[in-house]
Amino acid sequence: MNIRKNEIWASYQKEIADDHYYFARSCIRQNFFPAAENLYLGILRNVLEKDIYDDARQTTCTGIAYHSGLIPFETTMTVIARQFALMTEAGYENFVVSCVTSFGLYVETLETWKHFPEKEQEVREALKRATGMTFSIPKNLVHASDVIYKYRKELATGLKFRLINKSTGEPLKIVDHIGCHYAKIFPQKGIGGAEYPYVLAGLID
Repeated sequence: MNIRKNEIWASYQKEIADDHYYFARSCIRQNFFPAAENLYLGILRNVLEKDIYDDARQTTCTGIAYHSGLIPFETTMTVIARQFALMTEAGYENFVVSCVTSFGLYVETLETWKHFPEKEQEVREALKRATGMTFSIPKNLVHASDVIYKYRKELATGLKFRLINKSTGEPLKIVDHIGCHYAKIFPQKGIGGAEYPYVLAGLID
């Protein structure tokens, strides 16, 4: 890396909590890849021995409806606030999001509240009226792949299979696909940002 690339790379590092995660499932991922989230939970609990809470009370984040223009952002923010309230009630502070669209929306919501605190107050009042619930802002919000990335070296030591050509022993040539809602909406929230996205490439390496 040249000096400029090093500077950009350094600016795109992020804090990833060590343990005690509240897990937000994905409505799409559960339908397209029904075993993926249980596999993920199994890795965190049984291999990494982490505490991750899978809450049956959570709902969709409304991301598809919001991005399709079917519901207003205020509704989405209130749904997300309820998710944060469930996290708060369960006694957790670290929020792990399974879906890249949800991840983008959670970040967009937190950024909106940061710059327009009156919007957060409006959402708090709406949530209280509708459900009687209140919430704390997550101390750490990451995508599920970020946690695996954080522990990639520990996980690599236990791998049974390698990404190699079984005939030649040479490493496979692989192209990774980064979700745009992970890397492009708020690049500073993704490992490597939009210029040097590394969360999946790092796992492959």
